[in-house]
Amino acid sequence: MRDRFGLVLGIAVGAWMVAGAEPRLITFVLIEAYCVALFLAIHSQGTPTLARRGLSAVVAMAMLAAPLVLLSGTDRARGWGSLGLAVVQVLVVVSVMARLLQHTTVSRETVFGVLAVYVVFGLTFASVYQAIDLLGRGEAFAQGPVGSPADYSYFSFVTLTTLGYGDLTAATTLMQKLATFEAVVGQVFIAVVLARVVAMLGSRNALARRALDDVAPDSHAYDPAPGASLDGTEPGGPASGGTAPDRDSTGPHTDGP
Repeated sequence: MRDRFGLVLGIAVGAWMVAGAEPRLITFVLIEAYCVALFLAIHSQGTPTLARRGLSAVVAMAMLAAPLVLLSGTDRARGWGSLGLAVVQVLVVVSVMARLLQHTTVSRETVFGVLAVYVVFGLTFASVYQAIDLLGRGEAFAQGPVGSPADYSYFSFVTLTTLGYGDLTAATTLMQKLATFEAVVGQVFIAVVLARVVAMLGSRNALARRALDDVAPDSHAYDPAPGASLDGTEPGGPASGGTAPDRDSTGPHTDGP
């Protein structure tokens, strides 16, 4: 099965767009959506069979456990659901990155894969922030309870991109450490990915130049002497379109008796 990172990116962006829906429903939908994304990621080319089977079992268990979050209306159940969602999202990031490292040239799926990793990485931290807020004893943000699950995604991407608006700030030590870690990893990711993409582009250009050199004729393979024609005959010879010398002018001859 070839790479389907465009679909993985579409699932991640679609899940991000509906993050403001009803909390119980959105947690269930996100778990199911990322299970599909993980399935697509692990069934791309180059995934070892053992890893594919193990992660497929994780996908099946997560999809079966997701309805429990929908049936339970407690914040604690949503918190554990968010933590399980974060685990699935981490597996998506690792699976896509493992495949991207096998790419030798930049293709459309390479670009989709890089974008998918970046988006899912930010949403993974959003799930972790939500789990901490729902399972912890105090408020995760200094501004008090958040209005909707979309606020966790907002805080995560503001941190990941180092915008730092300040309208939402971490209140606990754990949240502050996680936010710092996310910001640092986000910058390192951009630097490493850009270096990798530039290297792949350079490799592609080098291969293209080498292929042209292999098929191009050698202009110095035959260097005719000055005054000689390209077919190797002397100028004026029969092969070059000249006139053959007259036999009478080359010496005496005798007629028959």
